[in-house]
Amino acid sequence: MKNFLKYSSLVIAGSLILASCGGDKEDKGKEEDEGGKSGSTETTNPKTGNDLGNLKAGAGDVQLGGVIHLADEETYSSLFPMAIEDLVSSQVATQLYDGLLKFNPNTLELEGAIAESYEATDDNKVFTFKLRQGVKFHDNACFEGGSGREVTANDFKYTFELMCSGDNELAKSNFEAIFKEDVMGAEAYYSGSAEEVTGFKVIDDYTFQIELKNPQFSFLYKLAQAPTAVIAKEAYEKYGADITVGTGPFMFHSKSPSVLVLAKNPNYFMTDEAGNQLPYLDSVYFHYIDSKPEQVELFESGKLTILRGLPADKVSEIIQEKIDEYQFDGEPPLKMFELKPELASQYYEFNMTRPHFKDVRVRKAFNYAIDRSKVIENALKGQANKNGDYGITPPVKIIKDYPFDSLHNYGYSYDPEKAKALMAEAGYPNGEGFPILMLEINSGGNMHNKVAKEVIKQLESVLGIHVNQEVVPFAKKLEDAKYGKADMFRAAWVADYPDPETFLTNCYGKYVPNSLDEPSHPNTMRYKNAEFDKYFEAGLAANNIEERYENFYQAEKTMMQDPPIIPLWYTEDYKLYYSYVRNYSPNALSYLDLSKVFLKHYTKDEYLETH
Repeated sequence: MKNFLKYSSLVIAGSLILASCGGDKEDKGKEEDEGGKSGSTETTNPKTGNDLGNLKAGAGDVQLGGVIHLADEETYSSLFPMAIEDLVSSQVATQLYDGLLKFNPNTLELEGAIAESYEATDDNKVFTFKLRQGVKFHDNACFEGGSGREVTANDFKYTFELMCSGDNELAKSNFEAIFKEDVMGAEAYYSGSAEEVTGFKVIDDYTFQIELKNPQFSFLYKLAQAPTAVIAKEAYEKYGADITVGTGPFMFHSKSPSVLVLAKNPNYFMTDEAGNQLPYLDSVYFHYIDSKPEQVELFESGKLTILRGLPADKVSEIIQEKIDEYQFDGEPPLKMFELKPELASQYYEFNMTRPHFKDVRVRKAFNYAIDRSKVIENALKGQANKNGDYGITPPVKIIKDYPFDSLHNYGYSYDPEKAKALMAEAGYPNGEGFPILMLEINSGGNMHNKVAKEVIKQLESVLGIHVNQEVVPFAKKLEDAKYGKADMFRAAWVADYPDPETFLTNCYGKYVPNSLDEPSHPNTMRYKNAEFDKYFEAGLAANNIEERYENFYQAEKTMMQDPPIIPLWYTEDYKLYYSYVRNYSPNALSYLDLSKVFLKHYTKDEYLETH
């Protein structure tokens, strides 16, 4: 065996260096609450305001207590970890659950969560994780006496085998993306031909081992994602997919249609560098408000602590017209403003089962017909990192050494004459004979609607075709896309980890079922291209980062020459928050860890020293 830190530098090889997860003191990071339903906890009512708590003796500069309020346009889809497929759900789940590993929210390096340390064999196929002792599940009625019991290696085996169960339909997508191709014996267990997953081994109560079929660069990243968080058998047997009982820094308290309340876990196992127990906050409120202007108003009145995804039409107003009110230049400022590129792509998907989209000339024509600069200018008011004229992988520096410049040669820029010519070649001159299309988008503020109207206007103007749009809730859009219930879908993908694989996996043909009656995820386009699959698989099997990225580049180039998508833009995110919110770390993965966030006003001297 060798220390895993040596292996970690090989895994990232120029992208990120993994932090050692040996050293303790590191932080980590349905739905009605009626009569104990849905995994509700027996906590006292949390505070609702932004009052700062008292400084605990020996806590140094940390302020204990307090509440933060965040908002999203749409509510989460699920809090059952292995069923999570969307960012909103993942961000909530990160507060409720822990897995073996986690991301550092500042650096996006991997750290230990429930795993205190880990090692790998010389062939990088067997990982042995040493678990922290004393980690407990949330107190809950599912446990004897209502007290959360200790987590052991058996809980990870139970959780991971539950994800690999062929009877667990909700976990199928994550099983295929995380364990199916990588873990020894996972497919046999899924098919029912084996009684256990041979690649998951309990060595003792605090030692868990995973054996892979082949070395896999990204596998450790997958163990830091929400779907691989540990759950208790007792909780799942009592609540099923409505489970909300984890080991995380916060516990499920209550849920209404407009707000989810999480309360501090008083028994959380993580401590800070000084030995103080985490989390610092008393509670977290996730508000679900579909109007961005309303979110802005609530932020300005102090009823939201953090404003994420600032609407484009409010940026110039706030930065230019309200600069005095927001006091950005104060010492300290009243509010903080951050703009960061995200590792995220916004695009439209073609339903590849539709006869008219089987012709690559049609799909290319659609791509050439879109003036992405106008989409960004007219619909987004300039709020984008870059035009979507590369591929599906966003050209963000955190993915180092990937040949974005070469990939740019295969992206699509606005060329209406070429678009018209391709449609004519395909037999639809000026759109004649082309069917009326249905574009399905999800609600969530007005941005998606504005983008759709701009794209539809351009397609109709350049190609002479007609497109209708339908706006549905996010959960329905996800479900409809899996079953191909519209011609085109609005889509976005935020990276699970900083590597092209997390984007290219959406185009992998082996994720597409044979029947249209079966759901297809994450390849909701139902795109099949043997050459793409060949290069993608070669990238997965590569022994070094150079070979991996070269094959991924060839796969993405192949896909862009046979496009199942219309890349529109790569995102950047505007965030506003009050200056007293400490340790809040916006990052390119939109990974949210609130375990070390605390509320404390700066003095002038302290602010000048730290900023």
